[in-house]
Amino acid sequence: MAVDLTKKQERLKISLQKKKIEKIVMQVATVFDRSGSMDTHYSNGTMQNYLERMVPIGLKFDDNGQIDNWAFTAQSYETGPVTLENLEGFVKREIMSIGAGSTCYAPVLRDINDYYFQTSSVVEEVKPTGFFGKLFGKTEQKVNIIEKLDVDPVYLIFQTDGDNDYSDKGPTLEIIRQLSKKPIYIQFVGIGNDTDFHFIKKLADGFDQVGFIHIPNLQKATDEEIYDLLISDELKNFLTTKHPN
Repeated sequence: MAVDLTKKQERLKISLQKKKIEKIVMQVATVFDRSGSMDTHYSNGTMQNYLERMVPIGLKFDDNGQIDNWAFTAQSYETGPVTLENLEGFVKREIMSIGAGSTCYAPVLRDINDYYFQTSSVVEEVKPTGFFGKLFGKTEQKVNIIEKLDVDPVYLIFQTDGDNDYSDKGPTLEIIRQLSKKPIYIQFVGIGNDTDFHFIKKLADGFDQVGFIHIPNLQKATDEEIYDLLISDELKNFLTTKHPN
């Protein structure tokens, strides 16, 4: 049986009206934490319900009617897009099938950076110069990365239940710095009773294009509460000042 999203779409519309936002054009992506501490949230259906609450955002903001999706442990996993046609059972098929692991943000953030903003890698043959260079040198290859920035801004909704591993903090900060120069707003969504979100809070305080919200109990949170949090003043400011439609 297909999932009925009508009521959730109405709730999202109300949240947009509260912020006096008539139109948003953004590519929408979600990221799911597949660390071992998330097992209960997956097995009891909480994360499938969470995904169903995200889909109306993709339908409203993104003209392709889908959400690009990743999951992460210490590695990044692109699951393919979420659509109305494959939404039912998506979490069990595509995310729970990934083995649980540790918590590292940087690999998936790098993949997302490449997916949206890197169009190609151009390899150039660099020939040695000068007498001795020509005599003894070898032709080398130089890789130039071409970035694509003239795209619709991206709304990345990044879910986790706790801070990342210590060894991942430096690499995450570096990729966040890179992304902060690009048309992307990263909304971290902390779930569960764990209050250890110190690193994410620092990212949100330090970068205008990074936000953080904490939802202790997703099962008890209403659609209204979740959409009001996701349609934040900072997101509106990002759109109206940096990327007006």
